[in-house]
Amino acid sequence: MKKNLSVILFTVIFTTSCSNTNTNVMPENNYKLLGTMSGSLRKCFEIKKISPKIYADTIKSLSYTLSSWTYDPKKFSSMEAQAYSLTAAKNCRQVEAAAHMINSNVVEKKQNQKDRANALRYDRKEGNENKMIYCNKIGSTTICN
Repeated sequence: MKKNLSVILFTVIFTTSCSNTNTNVMPENNYKLLGTMSGSLRKCFEIKKISPKIYADTIKSLSYTLSSWTYDPKKFSSMEAQAYSLTAAKNCRQVEAAAHMINSNVVEKKQNQKDRANALRYDRKEGNENKMIYCNKIGSTTICN
């Protein structure tokens, strides 16, 4: 179990940063990574080793990350249940550290998406406000762009 939690800790940044808003099939390794994180997190919360705030924030972050993919809920639940049964109290500090990393990565990703959307809106607005209009007259017809 300790090895699994170490793997989660170091791959959590990769997993959350590589998810995107396009819905595609979840890679096999993410079933284990995210399922292990979810199951371990729940176990640590239930034995009161993780605060309700960290638990709630991380569940929300995991849901956000999972929403990037289509996945088999039964397969995910199986991984989650296996991790739940193997998680010991001594591993909860690693789970908490991974939870903080997931949460900060998701917050950063959401902020980046918001910034890109705002920049795009600004560009569109600026493009329309400052657009020069040219007109040509051909005979009795005037054509403007």
